[in-house]
Amino acid sequence: MKRTVFTSIAAVILTFLVFLALGISIVIQSRTLIDWWQPAIGAAIAALCMVKPVRKLLRPVTMNIYGFLKYPAAFIASFSFILCGFYTLNYHFSDNSTRLKYEAPVIRKFSQERLRNKRVGRRVYRSEKYKVYFIEIELPDGKTKKIEKSLGEYMKIKKGRKISIYEEKGLWGIKVIKDIGK
Repeated sequence: MKRTVFTSIAAVILTFLVFLALGISIVIQSRTLIDWWQPAIGAAIAALCMVKPVRKLLRPVTMNIYGFLKYPAAFIASFSFILCGFYTLNYHFSDNSTRLKYEAPVIRKFSQERLRNKRVGRRVYRSEKYKVYFIEIELPDGKTKKIEKSLGEYMKIKKGRKISIYEEKGLWGIKVIKDIGK
């Protein structure tokens, strides 16, 4: 096979890994008690420092890309992997000895309507609406946190009810929610 075929396959795999890393970051961020922009700025600064070395590592993958686009590709790949590593390490290596349980009151219940595209035939797609259910709780430090719930749990929870939250200190000292009671 030609080198360009391997390059194209490697570029598709790298793109998949970048989107996977960003998805993991978003999921774990919902369980982390820090504003999303703080780790994002740190990851962006670290990714800017790593653009040149990563660009050289990605040279076989970005062979078919114009020269000026190689730097943004290296930045995006670095940023996504650094951010994913930060959140993953902080969450999975949290200290069990710092586990705290507290009762958080439900401030409000709400739902969001979203669209999903469904393929119904060849070159034919249909958009359908669905709802995602959330509760918003107040943490002891006064901040609020939005938590997604299934429809069954959402219907059982009343506004003002207290929910058990189990919190631990993560590897980097950032608090994470390890378990949410009923």
